[in-house]
Amino acid sequence: MSKAAVNMLGMTLAVDLKPQGVAVGLLHPGFVATDMTAKYHGMDGVIGPEQSADDLVRIMTTQLSMETTGTFWHRNGSVLPW
Repeated sequence: MSKAAVNMLGMTLAVDLKPQGVAVGLLHPGFVATDMTAKYHGMDGVIGPEQSADDLVRIMTTQLSMETTGTFWHRNGSVLPW
């Protein structure tokens, strides 16, 4: 599934689940330092997986609500435009 299709799925879920009281957040983890970024991009990434995961959990627990369902966030807390 392409990134565009995943984004569309997230938005569709946000619309479909809102009447049931389920909020959906879409997340960008940032450029995470993993074996894959090193192997395929020749780079180390700018943040470790643990820090990225902590940031994403913080966003979901402090910013996700029924009013913000369907929002696309970067791990640094900024809202990314569609």
